[in-house]
Amino acid sequence: MPGRVSLDRVRPTDAAAITNALRDWHVARWLSSVPWPYGLDDAGDFIRSARASEWAIRVDGQMAGIVRAGRDFGIWMAQPWQRRGLALRASVLALSRVFAQGAAQVSASHFEGNHRSVVLLARLGFRDAGPKQIPSRAEGMRLPGRRLVLTRATFGARHGVRLETPRLTIDGMRAADLPDLRRIATAPTVAPMLLRFHGDMTDADMAALFPDESLVPPFRLVLRQGDRVCGSIGIGAGDLPPIWYFLHPDLSGGGLGTEMLRAFVDEVHLRYGLRGIEAEVFADNPASRRILEKSGFVVTHTVELTSAARPGPAPGLILRWQAG
Repeated sequence: MPGRVSLDRVRPTDAAAITNALRDWHVARWLSSVPWPYGLDDAGDFIRSARASEWAIRVDGQMAGIVRAGRDFGIWMAQPWQRRGLALRASVLALSRVFAQGAAQVSASHFEGNHRSVVLLARLGFRDAGPKQIPSRAEGMRLPGRRLVLTRATFGARHGVRLETPRLTIDGMRAADLPDLRRIATAPTVAPMLLRFHGDMTDADMAALFPDESLVPPFRLVLRQGDRVCGSIGIGAGDLPPIWYFLHPDLSGGGLGTEMLRAFVDEVHLRYGLRGIEAEVFADNPASRRILEKSGFVVTHTVELTSAARPGPAPGLILRWQAG
């Protein structure tokens, strides 16, 4: 990806960039509600009236376009940012948010002849739902187009969280992973450091903690080094969700924990717009505390924690990561 894509609220300082982008007829002609010619006052009106479902697309902090993801989906990118895969990435981030908020289906439309939109919407998983006459403010008339729909199930199957780091693949659980996951999580040195895992767990018990979908929290993913299952990382639901992870004890001390945590936290922050994430750590697990602190987590308070693999409560810590 040629730059880090993020979503943010539109700001008054974006007016010049929006104006410059939409003065380009090759951008504005494909947008139904954009006036022509487009001026700075039009950008100001848009910024003041922008809805919660409308986001500025930023690439390494620079304003690159706008994406709308509510009941209806739409996106435009300024000319210099086109044809670089950035629109697909921004769309995945925006649609992940709307589906995480409970949407079951999202609609979209495009004018006939907008081949770039056809390709992008198909890659996202949208399916054609028939012809539609779409009003064009720039043209001053209705023009022929197509209506499309995208379901959460289709999007989740294509665009659930999957990460590649220098040494790890982080993706969804497969049935063949269960024995390895159980052996790692229920090992005598690992289970007492976790909350829900214990030595008597079966593969079926493990499967119940790993949902099929890796789109809407809560979910847990699997860590892999090549074909080897080496642990798991996941996140809960809520405005300040908990993070969960475990790693094969043979791999501790090599920096893999920090590598997986930083990549995962960055991705779920970008996808869901999280302002914070919490982690619970037993006080006698200094290795996990170090991994969290290296990844930007800070201790907020002490607590008593309970593990299914311990005879009773034990001292613990709550650490929190907060978006900058």
